[in-house]
Amino acid sequence: MRDALVTLGLSLGLALLVTGLLSTAYGLLWRPRPWRAPLLLVLPMMAPVWAFQERMFLRGVAVIFGALLYAFCAWDAFRVQ
Repeated sequence: MRDALVTLGLSLGLALLVTGLLSTAYGLLWRPRPWRAPLLLVLPMMAPVWAFQERMFLRGVAVIFGALLYAFCAWDAFRVQ
């Protein structure tokens, strides 16, 4: 049961992280300074910062929550029992 929950958490965390990054990059294409969109694919840690600056709060929260969920589940999966 624990393995299934960790696998589900890893899958959901990665899906949320990638979806948040790509939707933020797409949203930045239509805002001032569109050069940030392709740069975001190289520097993904800037996604929440630029999302919050451009008032895309849900996208910024999705990136942060996806990264935290994935990191927690990865830590739980690989820790010594």
